[in-house]
Amino acid sequence: MAKVISVINLKGGVAKTTTTVQLAECLSLEFGKRVLVVDLDPQTNATIALISEEKWEELDGKKQTLYHLFSDRLEKTKHFNIDNAIQREVSDLRIPKLSLLPSSIRFIDIRV
Repeated sequence: MAKVISVINLKGGVAKTTTTVQLAECLSLEFGKRVLVVDLDPQTNATIALISEEKWEELDGKKQTLYHLFSDRLEKTKHFNIDNAIQREVSDLRIPKLSLLPSSIRFIDIRV
C-alpha cells in the first residue's frame, strides 16, 4: 500500500527540503522503497538537489515540470506528459528506486 508523506511549513529555513531529500534517499537506499518526490516549491531546491540545473533547464524547455501541468490546465493546452516528466534514478547517488516530479521557478507566474 502506498504511503504519502508531506513536508509542509509556511516558514522558510526550517529544513523542509533537506528533510524531504534525506528522507527520500534513506527510504530508497536503506529500506528499498520506491519513492517519488513531488516538488511543488517554486524555489526548486529539492529538484536541483536531485537533478542538475542543466537537466532541469532541459525539462523546463520541453514543458515537463509541474508548472506545465498546472499551466496546461489553466491555459487548456496539453504539453505536460507525466511519463516524460518523472525523472528516475535521481540524486548524486543514482538511486534506482528514487524518482522526482520536478518543480519550476515559473510557479510564481501562475495566476488564478
